[in-house]
Amino acid sequence: MSEFSTTMSPPSSTAGVELFYQKGSTWTQVFGVQSIPKIITPRESQTYSTLESFSEFAIKGTRKFESIEIECVILPEQLFELNTDANAKDIYEFAVAFPPSFKTKGATGLTAITWSGSLDVSPGELGLDDMIKATLTLGKSTTPTLSSTFTSTRSINNKNSVDSKTENSTL
Repeated sequence: MSEFSTTMSPPSSTAGVELFYQKGSTWTQVFGVQSIPKIITPRESQTYSTLESFSEFAIKGTRKFESIEIECVILPEQLFELNTDANAKDIYEFAVAFPPSFKTKGATGLTAITWSGSLDVSPGELGLDDMIKATLTLGKSTTPTLSSTFTSTRSINNKNSVDSKTENSTL
């Protein structure tokens, strides 16, 4: 038995995973993300039985609507920008871009999970000797999809640097 596959890429670390949302044609990165919960949830099974059988059977049912809660270490400027966008009550496109090391052979972009949904932001719990955090609640208006061709022009809004810059890149 082989210890590893010679035809597949090695596993990747979560370092470098990025969260974006799209306003108009601009992708804005959300900085300070500490973890991202499961985005694509499985469908719940529906079970049935028949009079002639002693067994129960299952078929794929529907996916439950679940919003996604993401905790972030938040920058003051980013909190106000996210809050303004959340209050606009718009539907945004979201993308969780995997790091370049997760790129599949022959892919034209990086792997990403994308979906449309609502945005809500609330300051997080404040604790002694802790960072100021916020919780982003992302709704789902479409079923999240996995793609290896995700590309965009993204806006890098790093408020810790002297200038903000826009760069073309492949996610």
